Amino acid sequence: MISFSTMIPTHYNDGKPIPLDVRDSILALADRTFRGYTLDAPSIGCYQGHKEKVARLTVACPIDKLGDARGLVKRMGLALGQKVMYFSINYDEVEII
Repeated sequence: MISFSTMIPTHYNDGKPIPLDVRDSILALADRTFRGYTLDAPSIGCYQGHKEKVARLTVACPIDKLGDARGLVKRMGLALGQKVMYFSINYDEVEII
């Protein structure tokens, strides 16, 4: 297994907070798809001059499911009204023991 991560914003692009039920439904989708995740504490991210509060979501993933991982992040971005989403793949082996 490998891992991937994405950034989950705490607010929509118009500044309104993302409701907890929206965030929780996104996290539930990650859990259903890959059977778990880790959500870090919020920090500040910046993309093309736009600063925002984000939380890193990290998920363990079989390497042959990277297409599913990309699809999941795209669906998350749509649900959050994002134009783009950060997606990072860690090819170091991950074990769940």
